[in-house]
Amino acid sequence: MMRRRWVCTLLAPLCVLFVLLRSGAEEKEPKSTPRLIVRSVVAYSAEAEHLAALAAAGSPRDDNGDGPLHAEGWLALDGVLFLLRAFDDRRVQHLPAVRLLSLVRGLRVPPSLFCRLRFHGHPEVHAAKVLPTEIWSSEWKAPLSNTTFRPFLLTCPYKKSLVQPVTVSISLQKAFETTPRLPVVSWVKSEPSNQVSVAVCVKGLNFPSRSDDISRQIAEWIEINGALGASKFFVYVQKVDEKVQRLLKHYSDRVEVVDELLPPGLLLSDLSELWQKRRFELVSYNDCLYRSIGRHQFVLPLDVDEVLVPVKHFSWQETLADLVATHDRSPASFAVHNFFFFSSAANTSPLDLVFRSSYETTGTYKSFAATDRTLTLFNHYALHTMIPGTQRMEVADQSVAQVNHYRQGCSPLMADDCQSRYLRFTQRDEILLSRVDKVRVLKRVESSLNASRVIS
Repeated sequence: MMRRRWVCTLLAPLCVLFVLLRSGAEEKEPKSTPRLIVRSVVAYSAEAEHLAALAAAGSPRDDNGDGPLHAEGWLALDGVLFLLRAFDDRRVQHLPAVRLLSLVRGLRVPPSLFCRLRFHGHPEVHAAKVLPTEIWSSEWKAPLSNTTFRPFLLTCPYKKSLVQPVTVSISLQKAFETTPRLPVVSWVKSEPSNQVSVAVCVKGLNFPSRSDDISRQIAEWIEINGALGASKFFVYVQKVDEKVQRLLKHYSDRVEVVDELLPPGLLLSDLSELWQKRRFELVSYNDCLYRSIGRHQFVLPLDVDEVLVPVKHFSWQETLADLVATHDRSPASFAVHNFFFFSSAANTSPLDLVFRSSYETTGTYKSFAATDRTLTLFNHYALHTMIPGTQRMEVADQSVAQVNHYRQGCSPLMADDCQSRYLRFTQRDEILLSRVDKVRVLKRVESSLNASRVIS
C-alpha cells in the first residue's frame, strides 16, 4: 500500500505536465503555463544547437598561423561567399556568438562553413561550425538564379567563459583552415537609462546628379523625425550630390553616414531588378541593427519620404512606453500602419500636406524593432527573433501612431489600388502639425542649409 502511494506521488508532476500540454494543444489560444513550457523547450533547443556547433569543430588549438587582416569593404571567398562586417553579440549571456553580415551568390549555400576565432589574451584558436540564417522569407516567392546575391547572417558561437573576440575568419571546407580575417566589432553593454533611445535606419541613398538635389528634403526629414524622438540616424549612401554630402556632414552629431559598398560581381545597375534591390537593402538594415545594439533600445527603418507620427502621444518615447506597458510579453517589433499623403508637385514639404488616403496601405508597415529581441531585420518588421518563440510583430492600433508616407504619384507596382482606393478616398489629417512646431522646424532647416553652404 505504501509503495503504491509513493509511486503515485512520484508520478503526480508528470501527470500534471501531461494535462497542461494536452490542454494547450487543444486550445486555439494556449494558456500561460503551456507557453512557458514551450519556450523552455525551444530555449533548450537553441542551447543544444549552440553546443553542437562548438563540438563539430573540435578543441581549441595552439596555432600561430593567421590569414591577412581584411580591414575595409567586402571580403570575397571563392566568388561564392562575401563577408561585410562581424559583431560580437552577448545579448543572450549563456549563448555568446559573433554575427557576420554576408551575401551568398547563387542557389546553394556552402554546405559546411566553419569559423575560426581569436580572443584577446588567449593564444589558442577557437573554432565552431557556422549557423547560417537567410535574411529572407520563402513566403515572398522571389525568383532565384545563379547570379542572385542573397543576404545571410552567419552565427559563430563561442564558449561563455571566453570574452572579447578580436578577429574571425570563415572557411568553406574545414574548421582550422587559414583564411583572411575580419576584425570583430566589440560588444557594447547597454547602460540603464530612463530615456528610450531610437535609431533610424535609412537604406542606400542614390541621388548622384545635381538635378537630384534632395538636400532640403533631407534637412526637413531629419528635423521632423528628430523633433518626434529620433536619437540617431544611420544613413547609408551609394551616391549623392555634393550638397547632400555637405549637409549630412553638418548633421554629424546626429547622423552617421555609412558608405554602402557593393561586393565584387554586383553592379549598381543590377539593383534595378526589384528583388535583388530588396535583398541587398537588407544588408544595410541589419548592419544598422547590429551597430545599434547596446546603444539604442529600438531601431526604426524609414525612407526619406516617411515620417512615423505619434497619434495618441506626442513623442516616440511616450508611444513606446505605452506599447510596452500594454503588452505582457513584448514582441520583437511594434508595427505601425502606413498612410499615403499625395502631392501634385515635386519637393513639397510634408509640413504643407494635410490630406491623406482614408485607407491604410494594405499589409504595409514600419516598425520599432527592439534591439534586444531582434536577430534579423526586414524593412517592415523583425524577421527573426533572438529567442525562438518570441512574437515577431504586434501591429499598433491606428489611434496610437501612423506612418505618413509622402508621394508625388502612384507607384507602377500598385497603380490599380492606388487610383481606385488611395487617391479616390481622402481625408484631412493635420496630426503632424500638432506634434511638431512648423516655424521652429523650418527655421532650423534654413540654418542647416546655410551652415552647410547648400544655399548662399
